[in-house]
Amino acid sequence: MAIHGAVSVLETCCRMGLAWTELHGYRWVRSTFIPAMKALDSTPITRRSGALLARAYHLLGDLHCVHDAPNASMAAYSRALRLNRRDAGLVQDIADVLFMVGRYKESSRYEEQSCRVDIGLRKQPLQAPSNCDRCIPRGRPLFVAGDPLWMAHEELARGHSQAALRLLKKARRRNAKQVLMRVFGALEDVGSVMKECFRIAKTAGAIEWCSTDWFFLPAALWEEPKFWETMLVMAARFSDLGLNSPSSEIQGPPELLARATTASWPRIHRIAIEFHLARTRADATVLRGLLHKFPKWSDCRIALYHLRCTGSPPTHDDLLLAFTKDGKR
Repeated sequence: MAIHGAVSVLETCCRMGLAWTELHGYRWVRSTFIPAMKALDSTPITRRSGALLARAYHLLGDLHCVHDAPNASMAAYSRALRLNRRDAGLVQDIADVLFMVGRYKESSRYEEQSCRVDIGLRKQPLQAPSNCDRCIPRGRPLFVAGDPLWMAHEELARGHSQAALRLLKKARRRNAKQVLMRVFGALEDVGSVMKECFRIAKTAGAIEWCSTDWFFLPAALWEEPKFWETMLVMAARFSDLGLNSPSSEIQGPPELLARATTASWPRIHRIAIEFHLARTRADATVLRGLLHKFPKWSDCRIALYHLRCTGSPPTHDDLLLAFTKDGKR
């Protein structure tokens, strides 16, 4: 990748943030975002490129962290820290990841360092935090050694999809189905992803669909009505849909999101899925009906405008592109 292209990619990702980068999906992160970092990191580091790389590696660490890969997250954070030791937020993020994996003493040291950096930047008298400042009980860590689901996420973070698949062959926990679906998504195996979706739809109880599930979803399924029909079948059972976006509008109408309560989320989830089903079917009638009910819903307006101008369904990428150009909705 040419250096000017790499810089452009990294500047855009760092400006738009975690949710925007995450919504571009696993394939894009592996094929575009990470190669851009490696390309810039292979050149002589200047003050400007070092600052950009530090922000980019911090962002990559955040991505790995929210996708249950704390070891990969630590590797990215460590590289960011070597480039910028004056980022108190980064040092705190390292402390948090160490705490998640049960490395409590190291976590405390980084927490103290974070406070020192923060105090130094604000030019206040140095007061090291006491051991009681972290009052979270040190019980069973969030990530436990030997957990195949955790290790599968770590392999995915490294780009080793087949290794992740091998780890899951004997996993029997209920949420293993969703992790398996993510692995098939990383492999771009659309048929297997849909098969796992059908299996999840047949299970009983609440379903927690999170941003990680969307991250690994093959791009083709964002545009597949059958996928959204399956999601609609499960709509009433989602405890969380995880459709995060920079504008939050992919989650549903802003009119409803502004006053969302626990009781209202099932309805919001259903409306969000109905929007994507209508979008992929190029159903202007349903889209107009949704926009009439929710006139502030920009995604719905963009979808109708695209359909009117091109005659084809607006893709998920079209919605992201519109947001990127506008900077805000």
